[in-house]
Amino acid sequence: MACSCCPLGLGHPMVNMRSSDAPDDWLAAIKAHMYTTPNPEMHANLRGIFWMEGNAPEHIVTLEAADYYPKSRHAILRTYAPGAWATEAKKNTLGGHQNSCCIYDFKFDPDFKFGVIQPWVCMCCACPTGCLYFTMEQKEDPHVWNRQSTLCHACGPKCPCYGSGSYTLRRVAVRGEGGEWETTPHMAAMTEFLKDKGPVWAFDAAPASKKVAPEGQSMERIE
Repeated sequence: MACSCCPLGLGHPMVNMRSSDAPDDWLAAIKAHMYTTPNPEMHANLRGIFWMEGNAPEHIVTLEAADYYPKSRHAILRTYAPGAWATEAKKNTLGGHQNSCCIYDFKFDPDFKFGVIQPWVCMCCACPTGCLYFTMEQKEDPHVWNRQSTLCHACGPKCPCYGSGSYTLRRVAVRGEGGEWETTPHMAAMTEFLKDKGPVWAFDAAPASKKVAPEGQSMERIE
């Protein structure tokens, strides 16, 4: 059960995004279960659905589920918020549900091509983040970002836990100016990567009280 100050997952069922009849139709799965309401104030570089290549078991994320503040170029994304995050590890998703007060605080440069990400955790969650430091930098392909992670950033290289790692954010789908969905060339690569994977879990974007499971899909309410 999530703590009382962290209600984000409540009322939203956990859903396997892969349907039994079309398990590799990720555009349909994204439209059905991810947060896809466009935010007209969000910078175009940040819109759409991204594949977190190299960050398995977490695979899909959208910044459009974040609280966005255009004047300060800030975005606040709550981990495992409904429709924001998808992973093949159901256990991780449950952990995200229980610790959904964790947030990622994004701050971007004026061109929205580089961002610094600070994770924050409220006092009810025993998960220190002072040693975590993330950045994201857009590559020549506007759909691709390098997401760098640094451990023990606050302590420095002398800390035995010091290290770094990275993965690649690849935009796979985005709404066009007319509202229609457009896929990018990276959708094919994500589909190929996920074809032999099992279920991919997310807290559904629609509350459980307003949505029923599509045929061939499983939805489980988390109590």
